[in-house]
Parts: sequence; structure tokens; C-alpha cells
Amino acid sequence: MNMNRPNLALIVPALAFALAACGGSARPAPTQAPKTFAADKCGLTVQMPSAPKEETRTAQAADGPLEITLYTAMTGNSAYVVSCNDLPVSGMSPDDLNRMLDNLGAGAMTNIGATLDGQTAIELEGHPGRDISGRTTVQGQDAVVRARVFLVGNRMIQAMVLAAKGQATDADMTAYLASLSLTK
Repeated sequence: MNMNRPNLALIVPALAFALAACGGSARPAPTQAPKTFAADKCGLTVQMPSAPKEETRTAQAADGPLEITLYTAMTGNSAYVVSCNDLPVSGMSPDDLNRMLDNLGAGAMTNIGATLDGQTAIELEGHPGRDISGRTTVQGQDAVVRARVFLVGNRMIQAMVLAAKGQATDADMTAYLASLSLTK
């Protein structure tokens, strides 16, 4: 499987469209208390700013089709997404898994035309992952990207925020990403 082209490639065009559809000018996002959302198909809960839309997409990978489940919530000029899909990672060494996670972060930013500002190794309940930050432009509007990617067994879990600059604070994005919790 080519891990240089992660499945965020499917998520981000939808996010960019949604962000652009919210309007070209930056305006503050409405203040809403996040609510716990159970993404049952992904085996997790997350704090979303509004009820997310669920969809399933299929991506073609070298090893065959991958079914990706996406949950997207919009608020103001910000999109909050969580997704999951299963990967053929059985038998991969820990070094290979770490390289794959590193490539997911860099590849995610490349796929959306964003600049990778940094990525850090993290864990979710003992499962390896990456915290990723970057910046991009959506229809002439500066935007920030924060994401976390985890491997839970053979399942890849991704959470992402794409926000027009000034729409979501770093603390808000971190709180969203940190609210991810496994249920299975």
C-alpha cells in the first residue's frame, strides 16, 4: 500500500468546498458548546460543534479498494472531520508503522496543497499516532489545518480541523482533537 498518498485526499476536497461555501470573508464561528458524538462505525467518540453528516467513500489503493467512513460538522468557516478505514498493516514492523505514520502527515499536507508546519509522535490510549499542523489557502482565504492520525490495530483513525484563519483558536482545535476516545 502506498502510504505517501493517505486517505485524507478524499476528505480535504470536501472540506475545502465546505469552507468556501461558508463564505469568502472571515467571520467568527458561532459559540456553541461541543456535544459528544458517537462515531459507532469507527469505534470512537469525539466532541463535535454540531451534528455531523455521515458519508462513506471508496478510495482505490494499490492493495484494492478502501472503504472510508467520514463524519463532518461545520461551524462558521470551520470544518471538523473524523474518519476511519481499515488498512492491510498486519505483519508490519514497528519501524514500518512509524514510517507510515510520518508519511501520512507529510502526504496529507501535500494532498491538500498545504505547508506542513510540524508533526509530533503521540498516542491514543496506547495506540501510535501523529499530531499534524499546517496551513493552506482555500479560494484565496488563508486557512489552518490541524489533524491527528492514529493506527488502532489495522484501523486508521483521523480527526481534522480545517478553519479559515482566525476562525478557530489553537486551544479550540486542540480540545477537539484531544476529545477523541475509543469505544471498542
